[in-house]
Amino acid sequence: MDFSHASHVVESFEIDELPGLIIRHGQYKLALSIKFSCQRVLRLQDGEQFGMEGISNHVYIEPEEFSSHNKMHEIIDQTVRTWQICNCRRESVIQNVIQRAQEIAERLSSNHSVIFLDVKAKVVYSENLIHEYSRMYNEILQQSIEEDNDCNMIPATDSSIKSLEMKKLDDENNDYESCSICLDKFYKGIVTTCMPCLHMFHSNCITQWLKMSHYCPVCRFEMPID
Repeated sequence: MDFSHASHVVESFEIDELPGLIIRHGQYKLALSIKFSCQRVLRLQDGEQFGMEGISNHVYIEPEEFSSHNKMHEIIDQTVRTWQICNCRRESVIQNVIQRAQEIAERLSSNHSVIFLDVKAKVVYSENLIHEYSRMYNEILQQSIEEDNDCNMIPATDSSIKSLEMKKLDDENNDYESCSICLDKFYKGIVTTCMPCLHMFHSNCITQWLKMSHYCPVCRFEMPID
């Protein structure tokens, strides 16, 4: 789900080259080690600010991946997506990181093998962002419930909900582009909840759904009821 420009702003963004480059004589391929730190703040309409849980990640890009712009883009994108910023801002962050790494690589002598970068950002979310996300989620959920009113809305049992399998999406099982309940896109590495019918959803989304209806929202597979 993309948020409007008014809902958040990347208030600060910097990329620092860390000291301590690893030197291995005779090694001519460069790898990239990146430390990502995202400070997150919620700003209320009256101007008061509250710190949110920060996001820290470490990414290591192998020499073969560093030589491919598309592969680097894919790896960095997976990390920056967790910041919950819109596509245009996320793309700007990614391109700045790639450009900085390539500029450093061009001036290094051939006996360097790893570039270390420290990427820091501060993202400020407005109160409208929280309200908008909640409103859209509730509208989608309510619409789905209303469409099912002709079918008895009976919740699934708590035990059947808790027994649902968790799956981490990777290249082999990433057949679904988004969660069918909230419509937010999946990304590689996310842990989803899998129904017996094999449809996958965000864990919170399908849990809330099954507490109201025992049907799969995609194929109407029936979960156990009391």
